[in-house]
Amino acid sequence: DKVAVQALTQTLYAEGRTRSLMTLFSQLSQQNPSDLSLKNNLAMTALLLGAQELRPNDLAKDVYLKAPTNSSFASTYAFALHLQKKDAEALKIFEKMPPSALDQPSIAGYYGLVLQATGNPEKALPYLNWAFKGSMLPEERKLFDQARTEANAKPVARSSTSG
Repeated sequence: DKVAVQALTQTLYAEGRTRSLMTLFSQLSQQNPSDLSLKNNLAMTALLLGAQELRPNDLAKDVYLKAPTNSSFASTYAFALHLQKKDAEALKIFEKMPPSALDQPSIAGYYGLVLQATGNPEKALPYLNWAFKGSMLPEERKLFDQARTEANAKPVARSSTSG
């Protein structure tokens, strides 16, 4: 029953139970293999938890290739690329999105992460801050907090004396 699944999903999300969400998305995805939103949600939760046994990078890429204009799917794939240290590729994906997509807190945070990783802390900060306007999972909060701290950090002046 779709209503029950939605209610359960919202409860688990509100309680920050990422692992339970991942398990739910995994089971639902097996029942509905063509549901791209379920696959995307499974990929995202698995990426956040580092659950490589679910092959989240492949899932994210697969979903993105089937619907490249879906900003949520694109954001998940870009995050997967970021975790693989392919930040230049991730940035290209974000740059293809309509600007309105980057106004969504759930996407803005990931864009901020990639901007920070590609050496644009000044540009990253407003997006990282905007992410906190939306609801997020504990793992996302930790990621965005860390990136925000790094973006706010002033570069340390290096001493040029040799010894």
